[in-house]
Amino acid sequence: MNELTLSKKSLEIFWDTPRVFSKAEAWIDINILVQDRKEAKQMNGIIELPTGEIVFYAPKFAVRWGWHPQEVHSFFDLLQTHGLITAHTDASPHTFTINVTSNAEKVESVDDIAALFNRICITPPQVRVLTTKRKQSINARIREHGIDAVVEMVTNASKSDYLRGRSAHGWIATFDWLFKPTNFVKVLEGNYNGKPTENRGVGRANSRASEAEQAFYERASNLK
Repeated sequence: MNELTLSKKSLEIFWDTPRVFSKAEAWIDINILVQDRKEAKQMNGIIELPTGEIVFYAPKFAVRWGWHPQEVHSFFDLLQTHGLITAHTDASPHTFTINVTSNAEKVESVDDIAALFNRICITPPQVRVLTTKRKQSINARIREHGIDAVVEMVTNASKSDYLRGRSAHGWIATFDWLFKPTNFVKVLEGNYNGKPTENRGVGRANSRASEAEQAFYERASNLK
């Protein structure tokens, strides 16, 4: 497949119009920025970087794209998951050097999704066998939400301390639990993002109640 070379000049008829960017427009914008040194300088400031790299600072991109900063972080996480960019953390907690890669890792099938889970959800248990039931569950979520949403859900799960067993009782969300319809939506919508371990007071009570709910679903799933 031939590569498409993008420039701001080729898009300037509409590119500067104030609007909320779509994800496709945001990706195009990143590619323009890393190719155009003048444009990149607006984002990089005094930091000198080679062509193909740009400083990622969520608030700047949020203003540029009309997004919330958390949406920017989620989008860059998605790009990293797909292998479209690589990130190198700098001193600032909000700043990364973004290198746009040409060898994107595509996630297109149930096997790719299982491989992605095993690669980024490093807390066991990992997927060793893609049973018919598992394939049906994955395909059902793809039909309902699209494959990008499935990738985003797995990415969210990989970053949640709670789902990775860092709670008071160490409960870990399994692959099968994540792909149950209700649980999938909860994780996709970020209900467990950055959820801290709760150790005392009401926090302990809420943690026990939540873990009891997860245990119930786990037991119920084993009866099917």
